[in-house]
This record gives sequence, structure tokens and C-alpha cells, in this order.
Amino acid sequence: MLLYYIHDLVLLKQIQRRMHFCTLCAVSMMQNVSQNRTDKKITKEDLDRIFKASYMTVFSNPHDVCSKWSGKGWSGSDITYFAPLVILVEGTGDNQCKVNWYCWVDIMQTYATINKYAKVTSGGFGSSTAFSLCYKNVGSIGQSRSASDFYPDLKIQKGEIKIIVETNIQYDRGKSIKELLGFYLISPSKYPGCTSRQNPYFLNYVIFSPRPGIFDPTTPPQ
Repeated sequence: MLLYYIHDLVLLKQIQRRMHFCTLCAVSMMQNVSQNRTDKKITKEDLDRIFKASYMTVFSNPHDVCSKWSGKGWSGSDITYFAPLVILVEGTGDNQCKVNWYCWVDIMQTYATINKYAKVTSGGFGSSTAFSLCYKNVGSIGQSRSASDFYPDLKIQKGEIKIIVETNIQYDRGKSIKELLGFYLISPSKYPGCTSRQNPYFLNYVIFSPRPGIFDPTTPPQ
């Protein structure tokens, strides 16, 4: 039993570290992928490829992992997949800010084609993406709140633009995360406060100041 527990602890720490590295890799690619182009704006195709590549730091063959986990996608009985996300916030003064938009890519069965891409510019924070703002009392898009309400380590000046990248392993139904990732005794915890069917595990985020021109302050990547 002790050996199983040690195995699980090592595996847990390994996945946590890899998820953080996955997020850092995605941020680095966003900052650099378009710098040799005339139009520096990141596109939805860029995001799709960036996130698929970044998840290779967690799973050596994410395509096979997604195929195994998600079966036939939403028509199947087992659904666990990746739902990485980009959020743009703008400072409104006194370390307050508002979310101007967010967008995400659903990465399921295949890495060969552009998967479901969704962008949100108004309303609340839907649980379908299973990202952290769903479970915090932060109002709606465009509503100014203290930056720490969004993320405890977010610091922002008036008019300043910051980008937050979140990555996770998203569970909807089917075999448990414990079974899928090979834990024997430990059951990984979903994000605190999650009450929806979509459950984010190993959620990680990185906050950064984007290079000029790579993101539009009012419009998500097209």
C-alpha cells in the first residue's frame, strides 16, 4: 500500500508540474508565433495549434489520449478532454479591471483538424468551459471588479491589458480521472467550488502582458 501511495504522490506532482509547463509553453508561443508576420494578431487557428502543441508536454501523444478518453466525442459515453482558455482583462483604475472577452478551444478526438472554438464577449461566465471564473463571484463580462476577485495575484493599472491563459483536464462523464490517469489510491481533486457537470482538474493559469498587436482589446481571435 505504501508503494502505491508513493507512486500516486509522484504521479500527482508530475502532472501538476507538467500542466504548469504546458501553460508556460502556450504563453511563450502566443508571444512569439506571429512576430515574423505583417499582421501580428493571433488567430483561432494559431490558438488551436498552440494549445495542441503545449499539451504534448503533459502527454507524449495527446491525439491518442483524446481519442481514448472521448471516444466519439459528445455522441459517446466517455468524455474527458482539454479545454484551454484565453481571457483578456483591462484595468479600470485602483487595481480594478474588467473582462473584455474570453475564448476557448475544445480539444477532443483529433489533432488533425480545427476543433470547436468559442468566443464570448458578453454575459456571464458559462460553466461549459469549466474554467475558474465560473466558480468565483465576479459578475459578468464588462463589469469592473477588484483584480484580486478574478485572480489573487493579478495586478493591473488603468488602461493596461493583461492576458490570462488557463489550461485544464476537463471531465464530463465516463471513467474517473483517477482511472484515466493511473492513480491507485489518490483521487485528484476538481477545481474548488465546481458544481457543474463539467469538472476541471489540474487547472493552471499564467498571467502576462501581451506583446503589442497580438490581441485585440475588444475582439477575440478570429
